[in-house]
Amino acid sequence: MPRRPSVETLERDAKCADLYCKGFSYRQIMPQVGLRSTRSVGEAIRRHAKTAASETLRSPEVMQMMLDRLQDYRRLAWRVASSRHYITSPSGKVVTGPDGTPLPDLLPILAAVDRLVKIDVEEYKLRGLYAPAQARIEVVTQDMIEAEIRRLEAEVALNPDHSGTT
Repeated sequence: MPRRPSVETLERDAKCADLYCKGFSYRQIMPQVGLRSTRSVGEAIRRHAKTAASETLRSPEVMQMMLDRLQDYRRLAWRVASSRHYITSPSGKVVTGPDGTPLPDLLPILAAVDRLVKIDVEEYKLRGLYAPAQARIEVVTQDMIEAEIRRLEAEVALNPDHSGTT
């Protein structure tokens, strides 16, 4: 059985998560909470999210933290999508067209749009906007198979003239 974390660990994990939600990087959080590595900060944030989620399945704080994080990602992707990008040669020079104007590069914009769609999908999942998948599962036991065989044998026995061909 896993050991329960101490109150100090729970409080430090919560502080890490709070600073992370406010936009601090792992490196900025480290000295504020007394941790020695960015990995430890990441583990603290994950522990806090797991603890908060297990305390209440749909914890409003955890939900808001995730939605805020998605919104941050959305802003970054939108910044890329709305910026101008130009094709560059392997040497780093901007490629120009026959008229001397720089050739626009649409790949970063398309990648940003693709990322925005993925962010939307994640938000829809968090908010529970997708209908749950429905499946019909039918269990067929050995007893059921044998009963069906007996039924078919009895049916054939009642109709001896039927040879099985049509």
